[in-house]
Amino acid sequence: MVRDANTLQPLVGANVMIIDTQLGDATDLEGKFEIGEITAGTRHLQVSMIGYEQRVFLNLMVTAARPLDLIINLNMESLEGEAVEVTGKAFTRSSASVLSTMHVDNFEIRSDPGGVFDIQRMVQSLPSVTSASDQENEIITRGGMPGENLFLLDNIEIPNPNHFGIDGAGGGPINMINPLFVREIEFTPGAFSARYGDKASSVMDIKMREGSREQLETAFDLSMAGARINAEGPLAGGRGAFLASTTWSFLDLIVESIGMTAVPQYNNHQVKVVYDLSSSKRVILNALAAFDQINIISENEVLTRGAESVDWEGEVYVAGASLQTLLGQRGYGLTTLSTVSKKSFTWVYNFGEKDNPWFTRDNTILEHTLKSDWSLRSDLGSFSVGALLRNIGFSYDEWGGTDSLFLYDTSFWDGAQWMVDNPPRTGISHIQPEFNFNEMETTWKMGSYAQWQAGIGQRSQVTAGGRADYFTATEELVLSPRLNIEFFINEDTNLHLGYGKHYQYPGYNLVYRDPDDLNRDLKAKFTNQFVVGIEHFFAPDFRGSLEVFYKMYENLPTHYYWTNPKEEYPLTLKHRSHWINQGEARSRGFELVVTNFMFLT
Repeated sequence: MVRDANTLQPLVGANVMIIDTQLGDATDLEGKFEIGEITAGTRHLQVSMIGYEQRVFLNLMVTAARPLDLIINLNMESLEGEAVEVTGKAFTRSSASVLSTMHVDNFEIRSDPGGVFDIQRMVQSLPSVTSASDQENEIITRGGMPGENLFLLDNIEIPNPNHFGIDGAGGGPINMINPLFVREIEFTPGAFSARYGDKASSVMDIKMREGSREQLETAFDLSMAGARINAEGPLAGGRGAFLASTTWSFLDLIVESIGMTAVPQYNNHQVKVVYDLSSSKRVILNALAAFDQINIISENEVLTRGAESVDWEGEVYVAGASLQTLLGQRGYGLTTLSTVSKKSFTWVYNFGEKDNPWFTRDNTILEHTLKSDWSLRSDLGSFSVGALLRNIGFSYDEWGGTDSLFLYDTSFWDGAQWMVDNPPRTGISHIQPEFNFNEMETTWKMGSYAQWQAGIGQRSQVTAGGRADYFTATEELVLSPRLNIEFFINEDTNLHLGYGKHYQYPGYNLVYRDPDDLNRDLKAKFTNQFVVGIEHFFAPDFRGSLEVFYKMYENLPTHYYWTNPKEEYPLTLKHRSHWINQGEARSRGFELVVTNFMFLT
């Protein structure tokens, strides 16, 4: 299907051709096309229509097993004036004119050797991103910190889409989203549009594909990520379609046979249903459930003394319903009602003493979100507006027993191991007091935004907007201006300028996991981001870009005792959970990227 990118209306009469062949088709009244008699292998597709940019799609995998379904969005041509010959480029442009925005399609996900079938690990290979460690797929962007990336799954915001996810962060060992169901990922590492809020660094917008409307299809996949069964097919005679999958880990079966322990066990299940109510209204349903568990048993040996046994279980539930409304040539709207729930259970104990733990956790976070986004076109340009309302419920139950850190006589340590079974103690370094926190809380987040995009003259385009957000827990209202300007120097060279102020409220684990209510005054941290970039196309499939960025952090949460002596603290030994906004940071750098698509035959 070929659509207008701003209105999602089908484009009638668009030309779709297989490059270097005579095979092609023109789109019908529904924007659909069909090209048959294509031999299996990789093919290159060209899409063109008067008044719209020409697009080229390289290395599409054609197989006899199933038809290749594509949804192609075309932007209206930016340049006006004299007629010029426009060459299609094999790169997807950002709708917000952000140079560093990168698009990853389904073919790249399938063929990427370093992503190990994990969409976050694939994004880690992009120029702006680094990782915390090889054991996690955390996305850290341009000198940022964990937990500063926004995840969206078909317009549903998910705090952490990973098995064994880390509280307050966005990473884990493996992503729970089925990569075979992903149509496209749009990743923006900085100065992103006003549509996105409450994150300081980047946005990963994941768009799922639709299931087949022609026939029922099933598949079985086996990889290190687990054993997966996929199914898709039509509903109601083709008025709708579904996708469904179930994935189960199996490494525990292999490892247990050779006598090892502490192997993670997990499974996840995903469903998407699309149904056309009419030619202008569509309902989209998404559901995702994930479960994980690990049991770490310490060994009763001298070298491991002090290590603890851990029982850990986690559950994540995601459900959302979206109503997509097409407004003809005026634009479209997308309204989504979603629920995201995360449960975590932890039981920490010493070897052989499971009935006497020294730390327990049984926490639940539940988010109900209503959001609506509208894209409208007029003679003055394109306008985007939207609003969000989120209800957040917490149930925190954590306990930590008194613990002592002892000093030992190091004369019995030879540098590699203790020379005696029970080395003598010489004193106590620190006594950790008992921690007991049991509380249920409810709070709200709300936000709204507006954005305008238009051509200025014949050689430039501006995207300007702003958003307002409010968090009832900290009673703070924040305002975030955004601006991106693009200059078309010539057909092959563009200059980009961008600025964005990006606020992020303190994590729930900071605000609410505080027995003394000392963190309710925490303010949102924010970044001022400036970017300047130039992009040049040496050929339709060969692009180079240079972007310089400067990123300023303010209001970073820091531990009270990092900047204040413990003896001055009014509540003895309780400072360990107290945070204040006294941190600042700067990040600057440049990114030089040269991309050349390889033509596979």
